[in-house]
Amino acid sequence: MPDASLTNSAFGPYTLRELISAGGIAEVYRGEHNDDHKSIALKIMRPEMQADKYHRQCFDDEYKLLKELKHAGLPGVRRQGEIKGRACFAMDYFSGFPIHQVVRLDKPWDRVKAFYDLVGIVAYLHGERVLHADLKLENVILRPTGNVALVDFGNARKIETKSFFARLFGSKKDRVFGTPTYFAPELLKGKQPSYASDVYALGVCAFIMLSGEPPFEASSRTGRLTANLKNDAPAIRSRCTELPLRAAQAIDRCLDKEPEERPGDANTLLGLIKELQQVSSDTTRITRKPVSV
Repeated sequence: MPDASLTNSAFGPYTLRELISAGGIAEVYRGEHNDDHKSIALKIMRPEMQADKYHRQCFDDEYKLLKELKHAGLPGVRRQGEIKGRACFAMDYFSGFPIHQVVRLDKPWDRVKAFYDLVGIVAYLHGERVLHADLKLENVILRPTGNVALVDFGNARKIETKSFFARLFGSKKDRVFGTPTYFAPELLKGKQPSYASDVYALGVCAFIMLSGEPPFEASSRTGRLTANLKNDAPAIRSRCTELPLRAAQAIDRCLDKEPEERPGDANTLLGLIKELQQVSSDTTRITRKPVSV
């Protein structure tokens, strides 16, 4: 359970307000600067995870990585420390809603622009040799401007980091990280994460954002993993006919079972879908809501 005693606690020049989200490793609160009252996000380790050296190292690495990255669609970090004995860091707060919630509302929004922006953010990461390794619409914020922001870098690593794969998978070779809907099939076979596995997740994001549905439907985690491993995704134009052919073909390639058949990285994908910049997203033609993703 979230620690209610953290509300209104101080962290440097910030005061914690309400809980935004809670995961297995950390919780994220909205805070305010004491002088100008501007919002800030504060990520705080769960108390039961403090003594876990692996997760504490990952938490510290997340802060260090975000400190190196400079992009308008990524949270810049402000300071690191502890609050009530728990590791914590402050970062930019993005107002808006996670896109997995937005797609369920069936209200007008520029899905095409949002997807193109997301690919652009991941292209920047790949250009910096960073894998996000947990791309999903829960981690993509649709901002009031119509732009998107990408958050939650708990699994992200510089690809050249010596301990990258050991830290991502821990000591168990069969350990699987990620969300079944977005999980690249090669990872289920024990292969290492790569730009191609991020690209696969982008393909799933495209399907849900543009058509309103995931490429594979199943009622259980096991069913979704099996579908990712064995089933071919339908062509996206079968569900979203207004997409330009070249861009649609690129999105279809993202979901190829063989990683070498996908666009090599998000920069390559961005070039293949550049015509989406000229597309006016007609959201009224996309009305079907997704199953639970």
